[in-house]
Amino acid sequence: MRLRVAAVSALLLLPLIAVPAQAAFRGRNGHIAWAYSTWPTPSGSGSFAVTQVNPATGQTSFEAGCSEVGDCAEWSSISYSPDGRKVLWVTVPDGDAAITVMNSNFSAPVTIDHPDENDTQASFSPNGRRIIFVRTIHGRSEVVTSNVAGGDARVVGGLPSHAMSPKFFPSGRAILFTRHNTIWSARSDGRDARPLIRGGTAPDISPDGRSIAYVGVNSGLIYLANANGTRQRAVSLRGALCRPDTCDGVPAEAVVFSPDGRKLAFAWGSIPDGLDDPTLYTVPVTGGTIKQIGDAYSYNGGNTTALSWQPLH
Repeated sequence: MRLRVAAVSALLLLPLIAVPAQAAFRGRNGHIAWAYSTWPTPSGSGSFAVTQVNPATGQTSFEAGCSEVGDCAEWSSISYSPDGRKVLWVTVPDGDAAITVMNSNFSAPVTIDHPDENDTQASFSPNGRRIIFVRTIHGRSEVVTSNVAGGDARVVGGLPSHAMSPKFFPSGRAILFTRHNTIWSARSDGRDARPLIRGGTAPDISPDGRSIAYVGVNSGLIYLANANGTRQRAVSLRGALCRPDTCDGVPAEAVVFSPDGRKLAFAWGSIPDGLDDPTLYTVPVTGGTIKQIGDAYSYNGGNTTALSWQPLH
């Protein structure tokens, strides 16, 4: 999938997001945190879980279901802090979404819960001192930043309606978000919002701020693009995967860069035999042979809601 981007628009974006930018805490590759759900069985029981897995060995060091973190309906996001010492997730118990921040080993959780508000799709700022998320009040959603305790909330004004899944670029000067199956960028204060990639969802930003990884809405494949939306190309995945014409569900569901920028972790919606079970893989960022990391086997399938890869220092 390739889209033509006007040369003038691309040039205007370069000063904003395509400058060399190192993340404040770029590091080595740690654990991958993986949030997923499984569809209910005929008896009506489904499950939702967060798993922390070592990508080198596939060994699970932490796994939590709803019983461990309270009565929850689903997870909408999970994110390590840039220094790798904290992690946040968003649970949605009975439709009342709240952000929980804790240590990277999932100890000492503190939940940020505002009455009459649903806070979802959260991630850390590049310096780890703030978080950015979508806040919904009485059906109206807006992108908000706050400190990690939930205070000093500031609305990111000027964004188009229905802005979703916001993330900071490593420079902290710009944000990435989605809207109606299109990936957008804007300055961190919401100015100069513009579409970058049409037909894309679930984006992530490389540690140097130069590239975007995302899922193609129509193809269900994984793509890379320059930070200004140009040079969109599919990532080659070699190995035993259920392919789009044989999968029971949507193939790619989420993708994230490794902290060293050399790999991608991605969740595939089915195992190779086509059953709807979420499966976690890694692949070199340039494409190539995939490595299976973990599975969420269930009675009749499920889906992945978020991935995050922990930096080590």
